[in-house]
Amino acid sequence: MNSKYRGLYFLGATIILGLLIIGVMRLINQNHAVKTHENSSNITSKSNTHGIIEQKIGELSIQNVDPSLYNILLIEIENGAGQGLFNEDMKEMLLNNLNQKYQSLVIQKINGYLNVDPVNFGEVDKYLSHIDGVFGASKEIGEIKSKIKAIQYYNVTLPQKINAFINDGYGNFEESTYQNLMRELNTVPANLMKRKFISSSIAKLRNNLNSYREEFEEWDNSVSINP
Repeated sequence: MNSKYRGLYFLGATIILGLLIIGVMRLINQNHAVKTHENSSNITSKSNTHGIIEQKIGELSIQNVDPSLYNILLIEIENGAGQGLFNEDMKEMLLNNLNQKYQSLVIQKINGYLNVDPVNFGEVDKYLSHIDGVFGASKEIGEIKSKIKAIQYYNVTLPQKINAFINDGYGNFEESTYQNLMRELNTVPANLMKRKFISSSIAKLRNNLNSYREEFEEWDNSVSINP
């Protein structure tokens, strides 16, 4: 092989080697890009966990709020922080958002139950027991308890007292007890008298108490005339 052809062969071999090197480098770069993209996807997925939880908190409403849903979100927050998917500051923010929104919605829900006659005390107790146990005493919870106590007194306790007095018979009639019970019936708070269930019950109790007194007077007169 003369020197002329040796030069051409050398040049061709150099070009081919260069192309091979370029090809190998491209493959290496492509693999690195794929791995980088995969790692980036993983990081994005992990860092977005708090965003998903925050969205769920934002979707809480009067219609879907429930103690079990609160507990599920609480566990998700604790697990996310425990697995290092977000830091303690993010955990605290999520907990504050959850607690504030949950309390607000539950208080609205309980007041909704209390504004309807007859009151569904089973549902009221379910929600009230939960926020009272989780968050403790507060002004709002205290107001709810006072409202429940008042409703139950005029809806249950006072009727029981009047019925017990009437059922005790004429022989145990006491004018002072009658006057005290009638005074209670005539001084029911105006906001409670707006409730049809209570106002109708109070009117019926007043009639029963007056009828009992009239019957007692008739009985007492008959006893006095015929000792």
